[in-house]
Amino acid sequence: MGKARSERHIEESEAAAPAVASEKFAFVEGRNVSSQMKFALKILGAAAAALTLSACSSSSPTASNAATLALQLEFVRGTLHPAAEGIRWLKPRAAQQINRIEIYVLFAADTLARATARIAPGDSIFNVGLEVTPGEERRLVVEAWSDNVEVESVLEYRGVQAGLQIAAGAEQQVTVTLFPVPIPGRRVVMIAGSGSGAPGSPRNPVPIFLISADALRGLQLDVHAHVRGNPASLGLQPRGLVKDSNLPLQNLDSNLIDTTGMPTLRIVMFDDTGRTLPPLLEPLRLFDVDFQIETGITPGTLYRLWLSDFVVRDRNNSSLEVLSVDGEFLVQ
Repeated sequence: MGKARSERHIEESEAAAPAVASEKFAFVEGRNVSSQMKFALKILGAAAAALTLSACSSSSPTASNAATLALQLEFVRGTLHPAAEGIRWLKPRAAQQINRIEIYVLFAADTLARATARIAPGDSIFNVGLEVTPGEERRLVVEAWSDNVEVESVLEYRGVQAGLQIAAGAEQQVTVTLFPVPIPGRRVVMIAGSGSGAPGSPRNPVPIFLISADALRGLQLDVHAHVRGNPASLGLQPRGLVKDSNLPLQNLDSNLIDTTGMPTLRIVMFDDTGRTLPPLLEPLRLFDVDFQIETGITPGTLYRLWLSDFVVRDRNNSSLEVLSVDGEFLVQ
């Protein structure tokens, strides 16, 4: 994956990134001096998440049109569901495994700036500079991966932050969430978003997102919820769906298949005219799942939203594996 890069990553249509549970283990701070954007990244492994995330700063601005850009990266964790039986838990790459990062600044279809940083094995800090003209509606794309093909189950990550205004003399705090990149002909990424609601409220929508490098003819999945850290504690039930009428797959059905144990909503999405979902390398909002909150649930209770039991078929009816990402629901 790391050796076969292409510009397809920066040509996809823009989509809003979902809010999901993720693990922060990277921090970037840069200084823009006379339109020269400089970045320094410190990567912390998942086991070191409790350590202080200190900034690695370059020199202070000296020109009147200087600006400061502070960039924080969040690498999302996921659960791998092979096309065959079984699941496997995947964690973000450690610093010694992610050895290359690319940063793009885009405006519409134009690439205004691009920089590549190499991370030496065992190192956790790098510096990279690029020049970019200040302006509005800039789009920041960050990609990180390991190009060591001997690393098992190499994952590539990609994150996008759109609608940025890069201005001289202004300090900006930017967070970019990096999701695993799908593998053509092999893997898609399914993401449970986040939501909130009050005790007793019957309809609280939570979006479900898809990232796919393949055209898909249909999919099936189950949606569950339980109190984070306590699978036996329930009180949040998936009840129904709200679909996007603009999607090619117009047949969307759901059924509550478990009402005695953990409530489980099974969802099937396809199109009886044979249309397919096109490939999308940024999160596409497929539909919303409505959740009902039982009365008596204490405000502040945090639920884990998770997906399982996938069936995903590409345009040739081949089965694809799924990397699923959990979401969260906060009772307010």
